Amino acid sequence: MKNIRTSFFSLNYNFFIVFIILFSSLLVLPFFNYIFASTTVSWTTRSQMPTPRGWMPAVSASNGKIYVIGGQRFPDNSIVSTNEEYDPNSNSWLPKASMPSLRLAFGAAELNGKIYVFGGVYGSNRLNSVLEYNALTNTWSSRASMPTAREGLVAVSGNNGKIYAIGGYNGQLLNIVEEYDPITDTWSSKANMPTARFQMGAVLGSNGKIYVVGGWSGQLNNNIEEYDPITDTWSSKANMPTARYGLGVAALKNKIYAIGGYGYVTPYSQSPLNVVEEFDTLSNSWEAKINMPTSRMVLGVTTGGNGKIYAIGGDTTAGGVFTGKTEEATVVFPNITPSVDADGPYEVNEGETVQVAATGSDPENGPLTYAWDLDNNGTFEILGQTVTFSATNLDGPDSKIITVQVTDDGNLTAIDQTIVNITNVTPTVGPITAPTDPILVNTQINTNVSFTDPGVPDTHTGVWEWGDNLTSAGTVDQQNDTVTGSHTYTIPGVYEVKVNIADDDEGIGESIYQFIVVYDNSASGGFVTGAGVIDSPVGSYVPNSSLTGIAKFGFVSKYQPGASTPTGNTQFKFQAADFTFTSTVYQWLVVAGAQAKFKGDGTVNGSGSYGFQLSAIDGSINGGGGVDKFRIKIWDENNNDQVVYDNNLGSNDNSDPTTELTGGNIVIH
Repeated sequence: MKNIRTSFFSLNYNFFIVFIILFSSLLVLPFFNYIFASTTVSWTTRSQMPTPRGWMPAVSASNGKIYVIGGQRFPDNSIVSTNEEYDPNSNSWLPKASMPSLRLAFGAAELNGKIYVFGGVYGSNRLNSVLEYNALTNTWSSRASMPTAREGLVAVSGNNGKIYAIGGYNGQLLNIVEEYDPITDTWSSKANMPTARFQMGAVLGSNGKIYVVGGWSGQLNNNIEEYDPITDTWSSKANMPTARYGLGVAALKNKIYAIGGYGYVTPYSQSPLNVVEEFDTLSNSWEAKINMPTSRMVLGVTTGGNGKIYAIGGDTTAGGVFTGKTEEATVVFPNITPSVDADGPYEVNEGETVQVAATGSDPENGPLTYAWDLDNNGTFEILGQTVTFSATNLDGPDSKIITVQVTDDGNLTAIDQTIVNITNVTPTVGPITAPTDPILVNTQINTNVSFTDPGVPDTHTGVWEWGDNLTSAGTVDQQNDTVTGSHTYTIPGVYEVKVNIADDDEGIGESIYQFIVVYDNSASGGFVTGAGVIDSPVGSYVPNSSLTGIAKFGFVSKYQPGASTPTGNTQFKFQAADFTFTSTVYQWLVVAGAQAKFKGDGTVNGSGSYGFQLSAIDGSINGGGGVDKFRIKIWDENNNDQVVYDNNLGSNDNSDPTTELTGGNIVIH
């Protein structure tokens, strides 16, 4: 199998010869003027991988272990399917289930506890097969093949649950990008990478973008291109100082580390490298770091779950002398104070709650912990980026200062303050309790009503409006949130009662009671009769508002001496709707001057339970205006009091009737 590796490398070597002939006049020693980074990198040698090899990836899994799969083995240079697991915590290696097929120069990525292997090469066969390794069960399975067979590609998992197979070589350099969905086991094409290349490095940055670094593009390549999976677009970034291929890359916070590879050590001399260069995704700049102890190419590089970088295996001579060395890089980030914005000002009604949310930023893209001081006592007692501010037991209008603090993973903090404006809420007044039966004139009535106010500290006053142009102060029970009142009516009538409850912040709530009926059953109290015809206006019959035409009525309503409810009968017939109402019982009758009103219950077309109120004006009596007028309102008591007929539709129940008789008369006796 040695000739496979030799021929594969000789292909690359021929590219290098062309590069030297065409571009030797442009070569410059890679001694750049670096801006020395504020991060520090230190290297430690760890336990050696049992199988020395190269041309394979190293993949960090969600279980905290690192898996090195396949590649080319030393000393016989055979292609292997070996799968070895490294535990950074115990610094130990274990053999795992071998990959089902032999291959090298393939792409691999981890997603949701599974490791996916893409393409590669074995002998003269470039592969498009895809394998899935379950680290939990230590088993392999086949998945849908990649559309394009290739070697020297990279595979990177995005934050969107997809894996991207990028670039490679299949007889020509490739810039294709193919997206794999492990859930549906399907592939789709994405925007091509600007630069066709293979044996580059690639990694997902902390910003969700994919960075492709270096490689061979017909020459040693030093460019870095950024792919956004969300927008499916590419953009170029600042060139890497050292052009190289066969490198490994890893990401920590907002930094990307290009490690090792094959490149120029002098203008005319190429060799495996130990160069480490750091790219800052925020500043789009490169900085030199402490070199890796061992120069090597086609190595595996990954970030462990412990936040350290591991460089494993690789070719130390560019001639197939593979190593099993495992070297660990510890990166120390200088801590820079984070920033935070508390947003606001926020608005909330007294007694209610509002969500307050802060936005923080860490220059190193590290994790932030949020805590809030919501009562301005200097203690950050509530954790969370978004928390709930409660205005329970607070009185508005008022403003409260709240403060948020963020702490980064180096215990540096930043704070910001904002205002919560608390709005006064008017009292909510419930239904009035009042007499439901008609009341004899000159009889005292009592009323009461309950109210609520989320402004617990508020005090309240109440005023009753009795409907007879008189008002009186209510008696407020602040403990039980009630207001009571009493009144004596001296004139028969139908009265609307209203109560206004005000808090000490000028918020006023109200409730209306319809109606209190006051009658006089003395001999002079009077009664009413009527019979006639009206033209029913458009809209009066609610089930079919377009109907109009004549409507006939007849009624009598009177109090017997000493009685509290009237007697009589009412008939109303709207011919166009085949609608006939017949009263069954009266509740009250009020006669005042030229006007009479009475209320009761009845049936429609001989069935159901309907309420009605009839208003009549005797035009011949002083104040009657010379014209008899009639109104009847009928509602369905079995259907939430839905109005079915009203020839003064939309008017208040206490409004004067406006429909004139076209025949007949109304007489108040």
